[in-house]
Amino acid sequence: MEGEKQKRGKNKTGLRREKGEIIEDIDRGEEGREKDCEQGKASGEVANSDIRAFRDEIRAFRADFKNDMDEFRLALQEEMQKELNEFREEINQKFKDLSNDLQATTVRVTEVEQRAADIEEWNGAASDALLDILEKQREMQEKLTDLESRSRRNNLRIYGITEGSEGSNLQEFVTNLIKSELGLPLSDTGLGIQRCHRALAPKPPRDAPPRSLVLCFLEHRTKEQVLHTAWRKKEVRLEGKRIYFDHDYPSEILMRRKIYAGILKELKTKCIRFQTPHPAKLKVFFENGTKIYESAADAAKDLKKRGFSVENVKDLDSTYWKQQNTASWKRASAD
Repeated sequence: MEGEKQKRGKNKTGLRREKGEIIEDIDRGEEGREKDCEQGKASGEVANSDIRAFRDEIRAFRADFKNDMDEFRLALQEEMQKELNEFREEINQKFKDLSNDLQATTVRVTEVEQRAADIEEWNGAASDALLDILEKQREMQEKLTDLESRSRRNNLRIYGITEGSEGSNLQEFVTNLIKSELGLPLSDTGLGIQRCHRALAPKPPRDAPPRSLVLCFLEHRTKEQVLHTAWRKKEVRLEGKRIYFDHDYPSEILMRRKIYAGILKELKTKCIRFQTPHPAKLKVFFENGTKIYESAADAAKDLKKRGFSVENVKDLDSTYWKQQNTASWKRASAD
């Protein structure tokens, strides 16, 4: 019992001590809180002052940054304006140079146009003069060919006689040939051969065709008699080889007559009679009538229409003469 009372006494004493401590702790806590409040206020004032200082610093930095940006903007504008002015001056200078070059080019083009106009005018006059000269030359060539043909009227050519077969006396050989092969009852004086010779050309090789014989008769009538007699006989042979009698044509007429070769071959194949009148014409005897062609080109064109298989040919006359009006110089238009 006493022990329990002592324990209870002890417990009460302990409680009183605990209550006193709690009260003391409470008192001390209030004092601490007051101190903490004072310290918090002091700390807040310090923080506010720091914030205000930081805010002031930010404002100062913003002001400085704005000033720097304004200065940079002004400097950039000045630099851009300077470069723009320099670029504008450069462009203006280039335009000025280009304008000068264009003006110089215009002057040169004008000079070239003037020279071209002068050349066109000169070429027109030169072309007309050249056409006139060529026309006169053609007329003179035709007259010369006609005179040459007339000078050869009494001449006769014999083709196909082997080189050297005439021996040393060509005139005697030709006289005997005409008498024997053609059967003309003419004496040496009746033939009236003034001169005879081989064609004036180099002696051909052995395998080449022989040169023709040229006979000049005193009278044209005798020459025509010999020639037509040979033509009527159709085939005249000497030593087994066929020989041909023909007029002595100038070289220009011979070339014109050679153009008819393909046409004449076709007519012979079709057994159509024809003649080759002087100087270089073609006379064809068709069943429905006779047709005379002035050139081989006209003959080939008409025969093709009639169903003959002939090729187109060109005359020796240049087509230039047929195109005088179209080939003359024409001045270019200003457009």
